[in-house]
Amino acid sequence: MGIAIATHLARSGYPIFALATEYDSAVVRAWRDRLPHPALGIVIDPDITVYPPEDWTDALARADLVVVAVSTPGLYPVLVKAAAHVPSTAVWVLATKGWQPESLLTPSQVAGVGEEPTKWSPSSTVTTNSVFDLLIPSSPRRLKNLPNALS
Repeated sequence: MGIAIATHLARSGYPIFALATEYDSAVVRAWRDRLPHPALGIVIDPDITVYPPEDWTDALARADLVVVAVSTPGLYPVLVKAAAHVPSTAVWVLATKGWQPESLLTPSQVAGVGEEPTKWSPSSTVTTNSVFDLLIPSSPRRLKNLPNALS
């Protein structure tokens, strides 16, 4: 899902960074070798730079916009890893769906809990305006030109 969203955002003309998780080694190889994405069957847009997990720090430190597009079960670990490196002024967008399997929390609730959710309880259903994302326009000052709908 992340590369599909990154491809759409790249149409805006901004350089886009996609941060691969440990499950995306085939995607990283495809990007490096200019081969089609293993699931999407398209060559990744040349305006998208794909970073493997060990290289996230530098990209995140330059982020003005962070779009998290990972599966819900992997959401919490990705948020924890990314949040430590993102400037406090960055805008986070959460682009995932479903519930966290163990807790039945929604993605926005997982983002707002502040600790790994392991079991649902009424006190853990936190609503938050904080949202997250792992696709990063590296020049975010002109966000008004970003596409406003996914097709």
